[in-house]
Formats: sequence, structure tokens, C-alpha cells
Amino acid sequence: MKNLLLMIGFLGLLPTANAYIPPATYILNRIVQSHEHFKTIELDGVVTDLRTHQIFREVARIDFLSGKIQLMYLNETGSVIGDGHVKLNEIHPYGLAWYGVGLDSNAARVRGDLQALGITIKDEMGSKLTRLVGRPVWDIGETAILRVEKDQFAFAGLMENSNNEIQVLEFTGGGIPLPRILKFKKDGTDLFSYEMKSFRINIPYKSSFFASHAISLSGGASSDSSSIVGQATTQEWSSLVH
Repeated sequence: MKNLLLMIGFLGLLPTANAYIPPATYILNRIVQSHEHFKTIELDGVVTDLRTHQIFREVARIDFLSGKIQLMYLNETGSVIGDGHVKLNEIHPYGLAWYGVGLDSNAARVRGDLQALGITIKDEMGSKLTRLVGRPVWDIGETAILRVEKDQFAFAGLMENSNNEIQVLEFTGGGIPLPRILKFKKDGTDLFSYEMKSFRINIPYKSSFFASHAISLSGGASSDSSSIVGQATTQEWSSLVH
């Protein structure tokens, strides 16, 4: 009897034959709907090199209408150690997945981003319920796989293969679940983690972090010799994401 009860309990944890598996188009629409009012977003976070434990601050302003991203890197003392501009449709796959699929408010652009990542969303395309660091997620795709949080329908990661992957480990609270802590893996090695400290949506440029640091930018970014963060670290991060 005890074994029978254990077996019944185990079966209760499995999906039933009638369990609803949403199509990929529905999941995509739910992701986009949660960001439907986003025109710009400014992210302020901390990047950690998981091999050396060096840290630096990154501020990114993404303008979805113009497709432009503005970036600034600061060391632990607050000095600017790097800055730049990049176009959303030209960034590396990890950044395109995170910024484009994970944050953009336009369904057509998100479909284009997914196609650039090797994931073509079709009307008849299904999804698969799996797990990511203990949480249930929907997986979409075959070679490259988009991972979506099961209940919140939020971007949860991208898996190019078992050796190259972004994982969202934690989301922001409140009504809009945004990736808050992410881990970046390449060639089988955990390279970087990112922790978002704050975000601001649809603020005018004159109120942005970049406007208030215009003097630093106009003079060009320069290295601070007292910083423990080397230029190579920020450059490697940028080449991975941006």
C-alpha cells in the first residue's frame, strides 16, 4: 500500500495527457505584451567576471524605436572606463536575445530577432515544458532554443547548445518581470554574471544617466590606473554581449 501511494504521488507530478501546451506564437505574444509600452529602457547593473571575480558597472540605454544602444562602463570608484554606441540589430546573439527578445515591445522586431538567432516562429510550431535551474520553462526551437518562464511568460534564456547559454536566474518583482540576474556561458565555461540594480522606462534623454555624464563622454573614456578592472575584461564582456 505504501508503494502504491508513493507511485500515485509521483504520477501526480507528471503532466497529464490533456495538459495544455501553448503554441509558440501564443508564448511570443505574451512576452511582447508585458513590454508593450516600452519605447526606451535604461538598465543599471553590475557585471562580474566569474573567473577573476573582477566587477564593473554597466549602464545601457536601449531605444527600441531608433534601434540604438548607448553604453557606459564604470569602475568601483565610479570613474568611466569605457563607453560606446551600437545598433540593436548588429549586436551579438546573447545581447540580441536579452535586449531584443527579452525587452522589446514590437512583435515583428522580436520575430526578426528570433530569426536572426536561428529560431523561426511558425503558426503550427509547438513548445516543450522543461526545467531551468529548478524552475519550469517553455522551450521553443530546435537547434537554438528560446527559454521562457512558464507562468510569467518572461524571457528566461537562450541555449545555442549545451556549451553556449544565457540563463536568467532571477526576475524583478512587481507587475513586469524583467531579467534581474543573468549568467553567461560560452565554450562550456561560465564567463560572466550580470545583476541589474535598477531600470527606468521611457525617460527623456535629458533625464537619463548619459545626459548627466555628458562631460565624461565628451572628453572620451579613459582608464583609471587605480581600477582593478582591466580594459580586456570590459572588452571581452562587450564582445560577448554587444
